[in-house]
Amino acid sequence: MTNRTSSISVSAVIPAYNSQVSISKCLESVINQTVPVLEIIVVNDGSTDDTVAIINQFIDDHPQFIIKLFTVPNGGPSAARNLGIEKATGDLIAFLDADDCWVNNKLEEQLEVFYTYGTDVIIVGCKTSDVKFKSVEDKWIVIDFNMLLWSNVFSTPAVVTWRHLLLNTRFNVRQKYSEDYGLWLQLAKGGKSVIVNKKLVLLSDKPIYGHSGLSSQLWKMTKGEFMNFKLLRQKNYISISQYYFFCALSLLKHFRRVLITRFN
Repeated sequence: MTNRTSSISVSAVIPAYNSQVSISKCLESVINQTVPVLEIIVVNDGSTDDTVAIINQFIDDHPQFIIKLFTVPNGGPSAARNLGIEKATGDLIAFLDADDCWVNNKLEEQLEVFYTYGTDVIIVGCKTSDVKFKSVEDKWIVIDFNMLLWSNVFSTPAVVTWRHLLLNTRFNVRQKYSEDYGLWLQLAKGGKSVIVNKKLVLLSDKPIYGHSGLSSQLWKMTKGEFMNFKLLRQKNYISISQYYFFCALSLLKHFRRVLITRFN
């Protein structure tokens, strides 16, 4: 760890709902980062299992770390993340889900991007799978707003972004599908974003499509994308022709997802 990578403070924000099986491993991955976080904000989203007890025990076992637990009635991950943003005090917010984990140098790799580009960079993500980008040899891949319109390349547990931007633009709690993509699109309009071309997040073992959770709701995901493009049009971020084009593209992707689900 260098001095400069320790001078920007990072708050980890973790929504947790019935996460008794995975939350300890998740928290371990945060405290084991080569660049320490300023604090860990855990929002218990109305869990009915032993999630809270396990988190409290973890806090007692690791008094050297600042771990703040907030409990709210179940309102979904977007509301929980928004509360975490409000309670955080770091310069940057790093999102993580309670059933996922970070590789131990994840934040160190991403903070180097912020020091290279400064406030010109809005979002820094990383790979969450072994899928290769076209620029295989590039250490970092710059993603601008127009590129992001084509595809959401930012997985929420991989995203780090500025807290002051999130205080002005939040997750849409009324939108249950593709709401993270909608937030990234709005933020990305303000500057460049970057993907670190390394797999630095370990996602829980579930298929991309066809899972019993959110990813199984293919048409609702597509309608969520429609809502995102409608909002961008209302804000005059895209033209009317772009709006119709990307809605049509989203529809084509929907049919592709359906085919993948049926033949897997």
